[in-house]
Amino acid sequence: MKSIILIISMALIYTYLFSQIAIMPGAGNGTEESPYEIMSLDNLYWITASNDIVETPDREVRWSSHYLQTDNIYAEETETWFDGEGWPPIGIYIEPDHPDNLSFTGEYNGQNYLIEGLHINRSGQNYIGFWGICEGARIENLGLTDLNVSGGMYVGGLIGLAMDSEIINSYTTGNVLGSDERVGGLIGNNISTFISHCHSRADVVGENQLVAGLLGVDFYSMIENSFSTGDVVTQADYVGGLIGAVNDSYVNKCFSIGNVTGNIRVGGLLGINREYSNVSNCYSRGNVVGYARVGGLSGVVINNGMIQHCYSTGSVSGDNNVGGL
Repeated sequence: MKSIILIISMALIYTYLFSQIAIMPGAGNGTEESPYEIMSLDNLYWITASNDIVETPDREVRWSSHYLQTDNIYAEETETWFDGEGWPPIGIYIEPDHPDNLSFTGEYNGQNYLIEGLHINRSGQNYIGFWGICEGARIENLGLTDLNVSGGMYVGGLIGLAMDSEIINSYTTGNVLGSDERVGGLIGNNISTFISHCHSRADVVGENQLVAGLLGVDFYSMIENSFSTGDVVTQADYVGGLIGAVNDSYVNKCFSIGNVTGNIRVGGLLGINREYSNVSNCYSRGNVVGYARVGGLSGVVINNGMIQHCYSTGSVSGDNNVGGL
């Protein structure tokens, strides 16, 4: 009888130690002048917890507030959260006009601290990352290290979908897996967002199109002084070491050195450069393997895409329309 009681007690203790607990930050009020200070995983979970868990302030307020991280945060225990689904992303999109759609619109300054060992295992869900959706947000000085992220479509180590935001001096390491399209080591889908001094060292695996080491796909943005070093592996189209497809954007002083494997429109830096995009002062050094339209730098350049002052040094192999650059 004593043994049974001991086993039950240990199980309860284990469940308590490795379950999610939301604790309101002890300092700050969420304003720009006095941001919430995040110093623990419990504080971090408080940001994303549902309104059933944290009633006041509600998610709409929490997801539009200012945050300052004040210590490294170790998140390995998220592997056991929510029956193994792990971290629930900050920012939700279910379908057009759904009342529960809500983006993160606030600011988060990591102050060069880390969030280490984050787990997300939501292969049947879209808009997956530490942040699911950011809109008009600012993320800076944050490292997500040794992460393991899996989702469906719009999957990134840092953000699933970023719109009209600023991402500064932030990075990811670990593994990112998408079972559908728009998968990137940092951001899955990037729209009208300024990215500067960011990088990803995550290995990226995708099962559909638009897969890349940094950004799965990018529209109308400026990306500068950023890079990726992880390997990218997929049998899909529009695959790049840095960006899968870049559309009407400006990419400057960026590089990729990871190996890239894809099917069609595969490049060491970009899968495809199109719609007046300007790519300058960039390079790729990874080896590139694909079937058709395979390039050391870009698989395809169309619709007035521009490339200048760029180079590639990796080996390139494919069956049709293959080039060193």
